[in-house]
Amino acid sequence: MESVEARSVIVTHFDGEPVRDSGPTNSRNALAVTRTSPTSYAWVFWTAGEPFVQGQDTLADDGRSFTEVSWRIDRPERRVTLIYERR
Repeated sequence: MESVEARSVIVTHFDGEPVRDSGPTNSRNALAVTRTSPTSYAWVFWTAGEPFVQGQDTLADDGRSFTEVSWRIDRPERRVTLIYERR
């Protein structure tokens, strides 16, 4: 994951372990990713040392897009669905 705002990069593994960002702003952001199938993964994003947002990303059958369903930890009833398409 790359954050333009925080000027940081987080490189994770599919092991569910949170990894802190490597940016110069010392944002205390972290990301954990867990593989849930060959075409999907679940993730949790931390900010200021606390879990903030989580979600599930799934690759489309044709491999040209993926769908993200995400929500704030404190507002799980307010899920957002985003579709990212390859250009």
